[in-house]
Amino acid sequence: MHMNLLSSSSFAPLSSVLKACALLKAFRLGKQVHGLVVVLGRDLVFLSTALIDFYSAVGCISEAMNVFNGFNGRVDPVMKNSLISGCVQNKKYKEAFSIMSTMRPNVVALTSALAACSENSDLWIGKQIHCVALRFGFIYETQMCNVMLDMMNNTGPINSLRILKLAITIPEIPNKDNPRARASTAYEFH
Repeated sequence: MHMNLLSSSSFAPLSSVLKACALLKAFRLGKQVHGLVVVLGRDLVFLSTALIDFYSAVGCISEAMNVFNGFNGRVDPVMKNSLISGCVQNKKYKEAFSIMSTMRPNVVALTSALAACSENSDLWIGKQIHCVALRFGFIYETQMCNVMLDMMNNTGPINSLRILKLAITIPEIPNKDNPRARASTAYEFH
């Protein structure tokens, strides 16, 4: 009974423990932490997201989906982004696209979906996601441009027209992740 009086900040260390378990691939310990979360009856978004990240990192995407589906509170976009990323990480591309179709697009979800297209060599779906990014104004995000270039690079021969079309839409970005520089480098290697 006294455990219900604990604040959500009292559970913050559990998310750090789950992250450590993921890095160490310590499945049994992470599963025990999950059990503790269930026993304490906490439906906190940050703990559910940490559990999704943990299960994704150790290759148990079905467990990550169970955590996502069993969350009693309102499903948060951060949880969806985490599950999309986990699906891509575990090569469950259809599941990633299915989850993404249920949410309002954001940069994290779109870059994860583009990464799935890149790994799956699916240029057609990648172009559709690129259109969504244009429509919602995410195309100028450095992360989005870089993943788009990776997808173009991984889905077949890059022709100068595709690179030129993308480079024209990219504003000047003064940092090391400049998509214009990456576009010219990618074209040089093809």
